[in-house]
Amino acid sequence: MIAPILKGNRIILKPIASKHAAVRYRWYTDPKVAEYQDFLDVSLKKLRNSIIKRRRSKDYFGWMISIKHNRLIGEIQLKRINFNDKVGELAINIGETEFWGQGYASEAIKLVSKFFFNRLKLNRIELDVFSKNIGAIKCYQKCGFEKEGVKRKACFKNGKFYDLILMGILREEWQKKNKS
Repeated sequence: MIAPILKGNRIILKPIASKHAAVRYRWYTDPKVAEYQDFLDVSLKKLRNSIIKRRRSKDYFGWMISIKHNRLIGEIQLKRINFNDKVGELAINIGETEFWGQGYASEAIKLVSKFFFNRLKLNRIELDVFSKNIGAIKCYQKCGFEKEGVKRKACFKNGKFYDLILMGILREEWQKKNKS
């Protein structure tokens, strides 16, 4: 589905469109960014086609993370949304490494969580993250996600196996953390 525009204090989340394929391709092929992601067989054409297909999907919302002067610094997605079970999966990528560790990911996650829980009326967001991605794990914890388990040696990257940390947040946990 086409995501709505979401505005935060420092960021604006804009729907992912096929015109964003080139910047996403640059991020996905940056070794520093790809080290923490599970990008598979990336090509510009496949990215464009994926964007078009996902925008038509009923279980997906995707946004580009934009800061001042329309500078794109990353992307965030809610995918594999199961409206019967009221569960969805979160994925985020700050592709511009100069913006790592500055709170932009946390702000994006909080905006998307608010949309997920308040507008879509869903109950659970889950994700998995490489065990070596300590910065992301701390970010997710800051946003209220809890470690729920470990998929041992579930990902093979650069000749080595890595554990995936499973994390999640429930609607009631999010509401308690975000009382206004």
